[in-house]
Amino acid sequence: MTARRLITLLLSLVVGLLARPVVAQQVDVVRGRISSAEGNAIEGAQITVTTLSGNVSRTSRTDSQGRFMLTVPGGDG
Repeated sequence: MTARRLITLLLSLVVGLLARPVVAQQVDVVRGRISSAEGNAIEGAQITVTTLSGNVSRTSRTDSQGRFMLTVPGGDG
């Protein structure tokens, strides 16, 4: 192996080891359906989800089929 190839290989190795991995922000998705005891969808119900740490709350309302969906940043939902 030539000296030039060896230096290139070592530099590539060092750069690869020092590079920090890119971490995507986690987002939890909370979804569900609210219904009465008889199984009928409840439209317009307010749903509030609060993170485990208690710093972030998200609110939504159910649709005509009783369904809702919320996203909570940080994977803390």
